[in-house]
Amino acid sequence: MITAEVLPASSGLDLLRDAWERLYGERAREPSVSFGWSRAIMRNHLAGRGDWFTMLLRRDGDVRAIVPMLTVREKLFGREVLTLQPFAEKNNTHSDLLMGEEQELVGAWIDELYRLERPWDMLHMSRLLEDSPLLAALETELRRRGAPHRVRLEQPSFHLPLPASFADYLAARSGKFRNYLKRVEKKLHAAGRVEFVVAGAIADDSAFDEMLAIERDSWKHAHGTAISAVAHQAGFYRDLCAAARESGTLHLSFLRLDGLAVAYNLGVIVSGRYYYLKTSYRQAQRELGVATVGRARLIEELIARGVREMDFPAEPYEWETQWTDRARWHRSLLVFNRGLRGRALWLLSALRDRLRGERVRRIEFSDARALRPPTGAETAGP
Repeated sequence: MITAEVLPASSGLDLLRDAWERLYGERAREPSVSFGWSRAIMRNHLAGRGDWFTMLLRRDGDVRAIVPMLTVREKLFGREVLTLQPFAEKNNTHSDLLMGEEQELVGAWIDELYRLERPWDMLHMSRLLEDSPLLAALETELRRRGAPHRVRLEQPSFHLPLPASFADYLAARSGKFRNYLKRVEKKLHAAGRVEFVVAGAIADDSAFDEMLAIERDSWKHAHGTAISAVAHQAGFYRDLCAAARESGTLHLSFLRLDGLAVAYNLGVIVSGRYYYLKTSYRQAQRELGVATVGRARLIEELIARGVREMDFPAEPYEWETQWTDRARWHRSLLVFNRGLRGRALWLLSALRDRLRGERVRRIEFSDARALRPPTGAETAGP
């Protein structure tokens, strides 16, 4: 028998930690539904807010789903809409839910959404991998209940299956890329002593502070999009790094020139996959190719470590095509309440989709320099 409980924001998350980590460890999941990641979102993106809650599902007393959610007020079709979002939608790798594998749990979660006492007009999940079992289960259960919903094609993100050796990786890249890498490596080594260091095992915040120093000296800081320029982002990544360090999943690497860290790559390794979360370099060393050399050394180190795949989980950027030509497409999911407002939104959404026509699978590269400073609703990514 499946039972449900809704905990208010005042309950926090800490009392759920044991059940959370047990459920998270049962199978491969997105890092953005881990306890440490979710707690970092609560402490920073949602600090002081009471518009979130946690839905628990139990089977015979055993916790089988933990889904923290928040309510967002937004404008759609010229009217204010109350949108439910799982926590991870605030800053994620790919959309996911912390839930057991049983199909009926997905159905029970949908049923409980419609039983919520708090008002809502629609639920939004923005970055479900289109071949994910979760998306298939959600669509099956929504259709079974006749629940009004829409599923849309969204932009992909790149990923890189890692071969057995770095030599094999380079052999698969273009001659132009290999020649460029050789040139910038030669230029960099001529400028001073070069070191590549993995700092994931450091037991304090010194490595994170070194990372922030690079962010402050990057073009992104003046642009307003650097971690160092946005207080809740700095807090989120500090807490996330501390949690990943504790769980043994942190992988933070630096490229140093004469002892000075000039570029970094931040990721977590979960279930044999490296999730690429953030990267940057000091603007003064840009012409030395520090970003390229640091990323090449990162890939070499991951292959030597036995990591099977490198995931670029944010929006697609053109620079990523230097490193891989593989992409995985996403789908967004909109679930509408059965009330009059929800059904009106569903009909308007369906009409808009019909007028726009089917979306074409064409990658639209993001321009990092055109992005506005984060407001708290951003995905993770370089």
